[in-house]
Amino acid sequence: MQDVTLLSFNAPLLAAFKERMPEVAVCWLTDYRKARRSGAVRPTHADILNVLADIGAECLASQAHETLDAGFLSALRNSGFAVHVWTLDTLAKARYYAVLGVDSIMTNRPGWLKNILVDHHEPS
Repeated sequence: MQDVTLLSFNAPLLAAFKERMPEVAVCWLTDYRKARRSGAVRPTHADILNVLADIGAECLASQAHETLDAGFLSALRNSGFAVHVWTLDTLAKARYYAVLGVDSIMTNRPGWLKNILVDHHEPS
């Protein structure tokens, strides 16, 4: 089952699945919330690294967010995690994360994005 990866926002589900089928890769999906009063963004980098380690994940599928920057990507890589980012439907964000070196980009516009990033055809 090396070609299968289970993705979910539900970390306890991923942990239970990983316990029963350790040969299957799991990838935790996360988005970010900003607290109204404090402005703090959750989950924090530490929260994410802890969840990934606790559930035995191989990767993170992160919402495109300012918290996923070069420093955090480096920390994730150094901890052995692959990093995927969603949902990138603008050229600026797609380029930013491509240059950053994420493992994959999820988009609602795959043909358009491939044409620009892979085939190097600039939009007119």
